[in-house]
Amino acid sequence: MDPYRVQVEVHYPLTQAARLEAEPFLIERGLDPERDVELMVLVRYDGRIAASASLWGNIIKEVAVDPLLEGEGLAAIAISRIITEAHDRNRSLLRVFTAPKNRLIFESLGFVLLASSENDRSNAKASAPGAILMESDRRSFYRWVDSTIAELSRQGYPGVPTRPDTVVTSSPGDLIPQQQHVVGSVVVNCNPFTLGHRSLIERASARCGTLVVFVLEADKSSFPAAVRLDLVRQGTADLPNVAVIPSGPYLISEATFPTYFLKEKSRATEVHARLDVQLFGTRIAPSLGITARFMGTEPYCPVTNLYNSLMKELLPPLGIEAVELPRAEADGKAISASSVREALRTGDWQTLKSLVPETTLRYLQSPEAAEVIKKIIAGTTRH
Repeated sequence: MDPYRVQVEVHYPLTQAARLEAEPFLIERGLDPERDVELMVLVRYDGRIAASASLWGNIIKEVAVDPLLEGEGLAAIAISRIITEAHDRNRSLLRVFTAPKNRLIFESLGFVLLASSENDRSNAKASAPGAILMESDRRSFYRWVDSTIAELSRQGYPGVPTRPDTVVTSSPGDLIPQQQHVVGSVVVNCNPFTLGHRSLIERASARCGTLVVFVLEADKSSFPAAVRLDLVRQGTADLPNVAVIPSGPYLISEATFPTYFLKEKSRATEVHARLDVQLFGTRIAPSLGITARFMGTEPYCPVTNLYNSLMKELLPPLGIEAVELPRAEADGKAISASSVREALRTGDWQTLKSLVPETTLRYLQSPEAAEVIKKIIAGTTRH
């Protein structure tokens, strides 16, 4: 390859003309052009687009190369320029969700594999379906682990324990006494915190020496992340072995998971869920000494039901019990955050009192909640 025939273009802000020119190149390579892109790098060879990469926040997207020029380093040139542009914007930690075939390119640029949607993290081959998640700083995850353990210790967490000989049953109804050093976990959104969440956390905590509750941080819900975290902490303050922390950057939000590189869009939810569960099972749980993950049964939401099924499939082979507990009910129906939001929308405070704990009810009746409730009534929130 003649380097003098290579030209690198940075399109920022991304114009409609540049986007329209790049779209056929991306589509021909099996990629769906993303709307959430703020910056694009195009590498030209003899004037034609030969490689591309894009940036949104700290996520690298739309990595593509002309198959006739594969192996010439053009994709690496595009990604390297994206990294430079990101650093110029004070974004030092970058991530990429991409097809397994791109793993070697990113590894050559210092990225480290965090998780693969396939069972074997080591075999992210070009022919493998699904997705991989990589990031640019191999120390970042371990810094997060250290800060998480420090926060858990502040809340009375005993540290990373030795894996116990006894395990938690995966049968949903049984209550099995456990050794006190068993560490369980729950991952919740709590939009907002309900009596159903309280019941799940209380029953899970009865099976553990310590229960770590991760509250998802992505601000894509009706109730802000800080409010949701505070309501969970208030609503579980009487449970001495429960530690409530923000999810951090390593529990993957559906809001940040791109699907442009997936050929089978119908599998996007499953691929995202597999990637999330694999990351939890192979990295997060072992690092924090977690030996069980609890979940409530899901009669309403097919996405959550898929998550539950995948946790029961993928976590036990990794030495983590997946424990599904029956959902708490009110008036014969499973309690859900969506039913709380519907009651808020219709002004049904009598129903609300049967769905949320006193701590959540006090917040909902406070001036602080007025703007959130207004948006729910107007239907301007995503969830």
